[in-house]
Amino acid sequence: GSNYDYKFIAEEIGLSDAKTLSIKSPYDYKTSVLALTIKNIAEPNNNDYVNDLVESISAISKILKGQCLVLFTSNDTLSKTYNKLIENTESEVTFLAQGIDGQPFQLLRKFQENPNAVLMGTSSFWDGVDIPNNFLKCVIMTRLPFSVPSDPVVLASTMNMDNSFADYQLPSAVLKFRQGFGRLIRSSKDKGIFVLLDSRLSTKNYGHAFENSIDDVELLKIEKEGLTELIEKWRHDDN
Repeated sequence: GSNYDYKFIAEEIGLSDAKTLSIKSPYDYKTSVLALTIKNIAEPNNNDYVNDLVESISAISKILKGQCLVLFTSNDTLSKTYNKLIENTESEVTFLAQGIDGQPFQLLRKFQENPNAVLMGTSSFWDGVDIPNNFLKCVIMTRLPFSVPSDPVVLASTMNMDNSFADYQLPSAVLKFRQGFGRLIRSSKDKGIFVLLDSRLSTKNYGHAFENSIDDVELLKIEKEGLTELIEKWRHDDN
């Protein structure tokens, strides 16, 4: 991680002069993770947005026969995506959605009991839920986790900042992004696939802040049309 991350965390907890030490991850991400970000996913204000999410999640979960965690930043997008997935996908994969099929701890139990399940969640699944024993083959992130500027916590935290985006919103989102990515590899034996369904990492100048936060991973920027082929190839080479 960059000093930029640590500076933000140190200031958040009132340690503006803290010395920071970056310790390399104990996991060999380069060989254990296939990390992909899709360049041509529609934006949320576009009619194709939910369709693009459904298409990608459906294709990935079909290849992997479930065993995916899908992270959302919006309950509305989660329920729209879930409803379309249920209509469009063959029954061999079970979709479990937070708030629809139960609370996080209930979903976790169902997920562990069903090897062909896809877990779909919002906030608590980004950082507070541990899925043990390599139940997880893939983490799909539907959106970079920026907080809503009108959120009271964000408003209170950014009130006295000249540049609240650079000083608060971006570092907060980068931290949450790292936590979401961190759901995938919980032990040195784990292997998995990470897919980001948000074009902004490729198109916006702040995209590199997210990329640098997982700097021991090679993040491939691809078109959505190449997604399944890359996953199939990686799984084939891995076996």
